Amino acid sequence: LYQHIRAQLVAWCRSNGHSEDLFSEPTVPLPMTNMISGGLHAGGNLDFQDVLIMPVGAPDYPTCLEWIVRVYNQLSKLLTNDGYEGWLVGDEGGYGPRLTSNRQAVEFVIRAIQAAGLIPGDQVTLALDVAATHFYRDGLYHLNAEGGQVLTADQMTERLCDWVDDFPITSIEDGLAEDDWDGWQGLNDALGDKVELVGDDLFT
Repeated sequence: LYQHIRAQLVAWCRSNGHSEDLFSEPTVPLPMTNMISGGLHAGGNLDFQDVLIMPVGAPDYPTCLEWIVRVYNQLSKLLTNDGYEGWLVGDEGGYGPRLTSNRQAVEFVIRAIQAAGLIPGDQVTLALDVAATHFYRDGLYHLNAEGGQVLTADQMTERLCDWVDDFPITSIEDGLAEDDWDGWQGLNDALGDKVELVGDDLFT
């Protein structure tokens, strides 16, 4: 009975939607693609798990893919030319070079966007998967890639705010630890109207 009712309801919704002209042409989601991996995805050399790009200015999906490949290839060249591992790939496809700081990873991706002939912030923006739970202990954030800095939730939020001011970041995933509820409130107050805040570890 449930399946019959459900089928009838779906059919009615589809019919009513078409009659009200609520349906639009199918669209393909904007890809968010990993460029540099750290954390558990690349041997832990960086604290942050992923630095990704989003080709927000591309007019169509084929152009999205072209831009992604261009940036990815330029990033490999830049890393290699600067003496880092431009061929070492992490678990999710991003490069896993042994860099000196989390910020340096973001700076390399910005340089790769520019080297690909694209405009950071206009044509391509950045996304971060911080995966902060993995370096959160005893209520504090331990950043080994930043010289062993230990930050409170407020200081971690301030760090992310500084990065949003300095770089064209439009999405931050797991910016704070999954159990840091008070910290998440502060992060949302500080950045909720500026970037997309994503919870992965927070909700799963």
